[in-house]
Amino acid sequence: MNIKVTGDWAIALKLLTMASKDGKAKIAKAVDQESHYLVGRIKVRLREGPFKPLSATALRMRALSGFRGTKPLIRTGDMRNSVTRVRSGDTVFIGVPRTAKSKDGTSYVNIAQIHEEGRTFAMRITPAMRRFWFGVLFKGEPPQAAGSTPKSGGNIVIIQIPARPFIKPVFDAEAPGVPARLQERLAKLLGFT
Repeated sequence: MNIKVTGDWAIALKLLTMASKDGKAKIAKAVDQESHYLVGRIKVRLREGPFKPLSATALRMRALSGFRGTKPLIRTGDMRNSVTRVRSGDTVFIGVPRTAKSKDGTSYVNIAQIHEEGRTFAMRITPAMRRFWFGVLFKGEPPQAAGSTPKSGGNIVIIQIPARPFIKPVFDAEAPGVPARLQERLAKLLGFT
């Protein structure tokens, strides 16, 4: 039997020595660096899109609340700030954690899911909503037959929120480069570059 051994034994010895000392900590640090990078890419996607523009009604609602911005997903910055990384042992979660809540207690993970996938839902229009929509948004009253009054729960509006994914496209685009970036990060941490 013939065995031929080739390679850079100095590097192999250094790797084995480092692995036995603090290799696990260096690997964890490289993974942390990569996870911070991915969180940053998601936040850039949230800020820059590309996303389907807001509807005229959504822009009018924003204006009524005192906000003049036109970018989808950016109103207060809270959604962007909810994107984070959470380490649990050897696992790192990147995204919007279930614990992220708005000031009024709304779960940001639910909002993020709606924007990732899009959503269409029906909502019953109450008389108060009708007055708001026609009185404030459209500066008028809804047309009615003489003597008629809107019935509570008589009408339904369909609300469509288009998909505006900001997490999955980043993972899809960045996934092929993860092994090479991790290898480069680890090489720097081990002193090879």
